[in-house]
Amino acid sequence: MEISITGWIIFNAFVLLMLAVDLFIFNRENHEISLKESLTWTLIWVLLAFMFFGGLWYYAGQEPA
Repeated sequence: MEISITGWIIFNAFVLLMLAVDLFIFNRENHEISLKESLTWTLIWVLLAFMFFGGLWYYAGQEPA
């Protein structure tokens, strides 16, 4: 799979945006993180990762079954 420079720029911008959102928006207050909260955030980030992978798969022309 060959990805253009534009694809890499978009990918890096997306990763940096997600890091900024996680560090500066969602975690503004200091508090003890509960198990439920940590599981919720883990599920959100894993879902985003799977959505990103599905987009790459679709972009590569191999539509998931």
